[in-house]
Amino acid sequence: MFLLPVEGLTLIEPWDVGAVRLHSAASIESLLASRASHLLDHEIMGRIYRETAEEIARGTVAQVDAVDIDAAIDLVTLATDILRVFQKVRYNLSKTTMFGLPGQLYRSTVRYLTVGERGGPGFRNRGEAPGWTFDQEARASWNGSPAFTSLAAFVGANGPLDDGPRRALFGTQLLSQAILEHRPAFKILNLVMGLESMLLERLPQSQGFRLARRAAYFTCGRHNDSLCGRGRPTCQCLALDPTDPRDLRSLKRLKRLAEVDTRWRCGEWLNYLRRYDLRSSVGHGDETAIDEREASSAEYWTMRWTAEPLLLWLVEHPLTPLMALDDAIAALPPVPGWQDPVPDPETYEPSEHDFSS
Repeated sequence: MFLLPVEGLTLIEPWDVGAVRLHSAASIESLLASRASHLLDHEIMGRIYRETAEEIARGTVAQVDAVDIDAAIDLVTLATDILRVFQKVRYNLSKTTMFGLPGQLYRSTVRYLTVGERGGPGFRNRGEAPGWTFDQEARASWNGSPAFTSLAAFVGANGPLDDGPRRALFGTQLLSQAILEHRPAFKILNLVMGLESMLLERLPQSQGFRLARRAAYFTCGRHNDSLCGRGRPTCQCLALDPTDPRDLRSLKRLKRLAEVDTRWRCGEWLNYLRRYDLRSSVGHGDETAIDEREASSAEYWTMRWTAEPLLLWLVEHPLTPLMALDDAIAALPPVPGWQDPVPDPETYEPSEHDFSS
């Protein structure tokens, strides 16, 4: 059994994340007293053991059984990744205090000099402010989330995971890295890669359109409880299949139409396409500028609306989650007549189009 410190996290009571049990300072004292008293009282090593125990017990302590310390660190890191994404999903503030293993959080004070007529010394604080409490309300929120409680159960699971849970865990780690990342370009990169790892297979083309279609199924209309194709009519962004060459051409026309007539615009779908394009720009070294505001907005919408329903889908469809998702999209009602077919943007005249059908 290994005990590791988690900096900046306060718990009201022990909290299990799969194979990892997180203890409050009070509960770790009783654990050591019952299971390690012979080490605490050891004639030679007792003092060092007590000093280490006191140091790690100043905050939350993670208890985990593992084959070695590196495996233990990996499991605790995964558990804190899940909790970090849960924190952002349920308490999605623009700036959130953080927690993690020692060295996981970025924080520093940069002292500098300004040279010139009004020169002088200064300092700038960078990084996260440690300190977050999961109270009774947070515990109830956690217990009420089948996505996160089911996902946590796979931490430390024996044997290879099915495709759904495997994608969910990997995607969660990337989303957690995006939360910790301060540079806008790399935050976008990790956010979109997290969605890709959960929503895409490797295919040579139409990746951005496939990502946008599958992601929009979970989020388009969710903010006002009117999901596309369920609470309101289906739109072509979901109806058209990007793997079909004819449908892909129609989707490209649809994207251009949205620029000239808002009746063809699906903001969710277009946002996913834009973020995928930004991710590609970063990944291929293009000079596309990504500012902090755009990266923060992408993080907010991903965490607030996309992450939890997507994670739930993956754990509820463990064997073939993406095939099941495509089947669900294909089963949506047909689009209204005015959307089919998608007109050619080059000859499109809004005044001549019949929007009544």
